[in-house]
Amino acid sequence: MKDQNRTNNKLIAENAALKKQIQDLEQSESKHKKIEDALMKSEAKLREEQNFNSLLLNTSPALIVAIGLDGKTLMMNKALLDILEYTAEEIKDTDYLKTFVPEEDGEMLAGIFQKIIKEGVATVNENRIISKSGRICFVEWHGGIVKNEAGGGDFFVGVGINIGFRKQVEDTLKQNEARYHTLFESAHDAIIVMDRNIIIDCNQGAAALLRCPKERIVGKKPATFWPERQDDGQLTSEMTIEHIKKALRDERRSYELKHLRADGTLVDTDVNLNVFAMNGKKYLQATIRDITERKRMEDLLRKSEEQYRTLVENASDILFRLDGTGHITMVNAAAIRVTGYGEKELIGKHYLTLIRPEMQEEAMKFFGRQFVKKIANTYSEFQIVRNDGCDIWLGQNTQLIFQEGKVVAFQAMARDITERKKMEARLKDSENRYRELSIVDELTQLFNSRYFYFQLKIELERSNRYELPLTLLLLDLDNFKAFNDTYGHVEGDQVLKRLGQVVKRCLRQTDSAYRYGGEEFTILMPMTTSKNGAVTAERIRTELKKENFSPAPGQNVQVTVSIGLAQYKPQEDMKVFVHRVDQLMYQVKKAGKDRVCSE
Repeated sequence: MKDQNRTNNKLIAENAALKKQIQDLEQSESKHKKIEDALMKSEAKLREEQNFNSLLLNTSPALIVAIGLDGKTLMMNKALLDILEYTAEEIKDTDYLKTFVPEEDGEMLAGIFQKIIKEGVATVNENRIISKSGRICFVEWHGGIVKNEAGGGDFFVGVGINIGFRKQVEDTLKQNEARYHTLFESAHDAIIVMDRNIIIDCNQGAAALLRCPKERIVGKKPATFWPERQDDGQLTSEMTIEHIKKALRDERRSYELKHLRADGTLVDTDVNLNVFAMNGKKYLQATIRDITERKRMEDLLRKSEEQYRTLVENASDILFRLDGTGHITMVNAAAIRVTGYGEKELIGKHYLTLIRPEMQEEAMKFFGRQFVKKIANTYSEFQIVRNDGCDIWLGQNTQLIFQEGKVVAFQAMARDITERKKMEARLKDSENRYRELSIVDELTQLFNSRYFYFQLKIELERSNRYELPLTLLLLDLDNFKAFNDTYGHVEGDQVLKRLGQVVKRCLRQTDSAYRYGGEEFTILMPMTTSKNGAVTAERIRTELKKENFSPAPGQNVQVTVSIGLAQYKPQEDMKVFVHRVDQLMYQVKKAGKDRVCSE
C-alpha cells in the first residue's frame, strides 16, 4: 500500500512538472509572437521611411548627387538626371568629372574635391555641368563628405541649385551697370552724387564744368563750388537747401544756380535734383548743365533741353502669413499689389482659394505633407488667380512656425515668376526646334547620319534588353554618279528628295529613315524580322521605279535602288552589324542592282 502511495505521489509530481513546462512553453511562444509582431512593425516603419526618403529625394527640385572618394558616381536624384538627360542606370559608376563636368572645369573641381577630403569641411561653389546632348547648366553646389558608419567607404554628397536663370540676370545686371557707367562718364552734363552734404562721386563732365580734377571734387561739400549769394541777392545755401528738401519729398525740381569754378570764374547752370535709393540708403544726384549759351539764346535752346531720369527698380517680394488651417492672417503691400485684392479681402481667405482650381489638390497635398511631416522650409511654384481673373506664377518659400513643438502657422515669401516661366517655355521650345534642325537632313527631310548612330545605339540596347527583333536596311541609288554627271546636281537633288518621300510613304510610324551618305540611306525597323523587313524593302524598290523623272525636256528616266538588309544578332557589335548589312547591299550591286538582298 505504501509503495502504491509513493507511486501515486511520484506521478502527481511528474504531472505537475509537465504542466509547468507546458505553461513555460506557452509563455515563451507568446513572447516570441510579440517579438515577431514588433519586428514586423519595425520593418514596416523602416520601409515607410525608406519610401518617404526616396519620394522626398526624387521629388525635390534641388539637384542631389553622391560621389565616391574615387570619383565614381554613386547616385543622382531625378531632378539632376532630367537636367543631364541620363537614366539612373547610365550614370552608375561613371567618372563624375569626365562625364558631367566640362573638360576645362575638371581641374578646378578636382581641387575642390581634394580640399574637402583633406579638410573635411563643407563647401559652397559654383560650377558648370554638361548634359548628354552638350547643354551647359550653371549650378551652385553645397557639398561635403558623409561618413559611412555602416561600412562601404565615405562619399561626397552635393546639393545643388540651378542658377542658370540667376546667371542670366547677373550678366544682364553687369551689362546694365556697364551701360550706366558709360552713360555716366560720357554724359556732356556734369553729374554729381551726394551722400548727405558730401560729394561721393562725379563724372568727367563735372570736372570740366568746375575746371577742377575729379579727385579734388570728391569728398568736398557742394558749397565749395557756390558763390555766397546768387545774382538776385539770395543766399545760395538757403536756396539750395530748400530745393534739396523738395527733392527729398520726391518733388523733383529743376532750378538755375550760379556755380563757382576752381579758377574763380562763375558759370550759369541748370541743376536737376533726383533722389534714388541704393542698398537701402538714399542718395542725391545733381545733374548740372552749363546754360551760359542758353542764357543768351534761351528761347532757342529751351526746345533742345534734355531730361534725365534715374531708374531705380525695387523688386518687393510678397510676404504673408497663414494660421494652422491655411487662412491668411497677414499680407504686405506687395501681396495686395500683385494679387489685386484689398487687404480686407485677403485677410481670412483660405490660401488654396487663390490657387488655380486644377492645382489646388496638388498644393493641398504639398502643404499638407509639409504640415504633417513638420518640414521646416519648402519651395514650391504654383499659379494663382488675380482679382482681375489673370493667372500668374508664384515661386514661394514656405516656413513653418512652431509653438511648443506644434505647428501653429505658416509664413511665406513669394515672388512673381511669370516672366521666368514664359522664358523657360520659350527656351524649351527653342531648344526643341534647334534639336530638330540639328538631326534632320535639309534636302530629304529624313534624319541625318549623326542621329542614325545615336538612335541605332538606343535600338540595339532595347533589342538586347527585351529580346526584340530589329532589322536594318541600307539603300543605295543605282548609277547615281552617272545621273549627276549627265543631268547635273540640281536634278540629282530632286531624285534624292523624291526617294526620301517614297521611303516615308512606305514606313510605319515606329520605323525611322536616315540619309546615311551622298546617295545612301538607312532604315531602322524595331520589332521587325528580316522577313518582314524584306517586304518593306521590296515595296520601296517598286514604288521608286514607278516614279517618273524628267531631268531634260522630252526625257523620262527610271531610277532604281539596291537594298541590303539584315536582322540584328543578340549582343552583336554595332559596327559589325552595320558592316554586315553594307556587304549585303554590295552583293546586290554585283548581282545586277535593282533588287533586295537579305540573309
